[in-house]
Amino acid sequence: MLGFGMAGVLRRYLVYPAAMIWPANLVQVALINTLHKDEDLQPGQWSRYKFFMVATIGMFVYAWIPGFVFPLLASIAWVCWINPESVVLSQIGGAGGLGVGAISLDWNTIVSFLGSPLIIPWWAQVNIGIGFFLIAWVMVPIAYYTNLWDAQKFPILTARLFKVDGTRYKTLAILDDDKLLDEIKYAEYGPLRISTFFALTY
Repeated sequence: MLGFGMAGVLRRYLVYPAAMIWPANLVQVALINTLHKDEDLQPGQWSRYKFFMVATIGMFVYAWIPGFVFPLLASIAWVCWINPESVVLSQIGGAGGLGVGAISLDWNTIVSFLGSPLIIPWWAQVNIGIGFFLIAWVMVPIAYYTNLWDAQKFPILTARLFKVDGTRYKTLAILDDDKLLDEIKYAEYGPLRISTFFALTY
C-alpha cells in the first residue's frame, strides 16, 4: 500500500510520462488484453484461450519434470566430470559451487538471477549479467583462492554461518531468553563468519 500511495503522490513523475514503463506489469496487462480481445478465427485455428491453456499445461509439465521427477536436470555440472575428485573443479563448476559451465534444463534455475527475462528489459538483463559475472565468476574466486578473510576455512558458496575456526555457528548460543543478542555471550562465543560469496554480495 505504501508503494501505491507513493506512486499516487508522485504520479506526475512515475505514471503520466510515457517513458515510465513498468515491465513487470506489462506482462499481466498484455495477457489480460489478449485473452479478452475479440478474435475472428479461421477454421482449424486455435483461440488465444486454447493456446494459453496448452502453453500453461506444457509449462507445468516442463517445470514439474526437473523439479520433482528428475531433479538432475536442474543443473548438469559437466565440468566436474573432467575430474570428479577435484575440489577446485567442484567449487568452480559444480552445482553446489559457482556453476561455471553448468548447463540447466530447469527454467527456474536459468532465470533465478533475475526473475524472468520475459519481463525485464534487455539493457537491465545485460547489467545484471555483467554484475553477476564480475562478482560471482571473477571477484569471488580471486577472494577465495587468495584466502581473503580466511575464506578457505569455509565453503565458497553457502548461506550458513561459521565460527572463526570454520565450524558451524550456533546462533542460539549468543541469544538471551527473549531471543535478542546478548553481547556478553557473543564476546565469549566469538564473531561469526560467512562464505566469500555472501561476504561480497551482501
